[in-house]
Amino acid sequence: MNTFFCRAFQCCFAVGARLLPWRRPRVYAGPGSLLRAADILRENGLRRPFVVASRRQCADEHFRALQEALDEQDILLSVFSSVEPNPSVETVEKIAAEKCGIIKHGSHAVLFGQSESVENVAREKCAQEDVALTITAQEKLERISSSLDGQEFKYRGRGPYHLRLLGEYQLLNALTVIDVCSALRSRGWDKLTDEAIDEGLSHAQWPGRLELLRRGPDFIVDGAHNPQCVDALMDSLAALYGDKKLIFLTGVLRDKDWQQMLRRALPLAKAFVVITPPSARALDENELAAWLNAQGVQAIPAKDTDDGVCRALELAGEDDAICSWGSLYFTGEVRRVLTEQ
Repeated sequence: MNTFFCRAFQCCFAVGARLLPWRRPRVYAGPGSLLRAADILRENGLRRPFVVASRRQCADEHFRALQEALDEQDILLSVFSSVEPNPSVETVEKIAAEKCGIIKHGSHAVLFGQSESVENVAREKCAQEDVALTITAQEKLERISSSLDGQEFKYRGRGPYHLRLLGEYQLLNALTVIDVCSALRSRGWDKLTDEAIDEGLSHAQWPGRLELLRRGPDFIVDGAHNPQCVDALMDSLAALYGDKKLIFLTGVLRDKDWQQMLRRALPLAKAFVVITPPSARALDENELAAWLNAQGVQAIPAKDTDDGVCRALELAGEDDAICSWGSLYFTGEVRRVLTEQ
């Protein structure tokens, strides 16, 4: 009987589907097309998009930028990616096994250093496929210097390499880059010499990630917008400036964990300039300034991003440092204002 009803449903749906007013799919491509999604959805009256994406896609910088753009327009994004909160060791190993499915015979795998259990999963898969495996080795990283001009280091006894990008996490990313280049070189990519790798690293740019836009005073922008990102940013700023206090320019959404983020920034703060992000969920700049003042730090409200940048620069002396942090949308606006000045 169940089979009969299933077949009946399939037949009815097959007929009905031809009569339903399906929308013709549209494809948007090209530079910036992903960030246009918020405007496209709003123009079509769509307020609750549903996205099916892999965990890797959800962790991608461009996907996070999309989420922030949708947040700015109060569009509620629902994402299905089979995420399991607080995964157990068994779950982590299962995820690792799924990720290792891309490892095929005839390739060379490069893995950024992970926990021992995850690395063992990769080793087992590579052994099955007869694939060479390289795991980054942080213990073979030799730091030479680090400043606002970039970072100089050696790795696996080679170098020195010069990295234009700032921050410890970018230095660790560079180790993976070098190991990938070495793997390619072993497979005949002879032009990937140490000199070529160094040239690439020294010219690498990542807008909005601990990006120094001007000097005297220093003005850094960063897309940190959650507690984990703010932790990494503050660690990087402390490494760059030591005990020096900074002027922070930021704005927050009321439904985010904004108090935790700001408390992490307080020990490094000389003053704050705060704005209200263009969102119905934004925390008002006057309310945010009052909270910061109550924590014992000067906070000045600004009417918008342009005003915020101007007020931060007015507060700063030539030897001061300003750091703007928040959503990538906000960071892009700050970059625009500085570029136009």
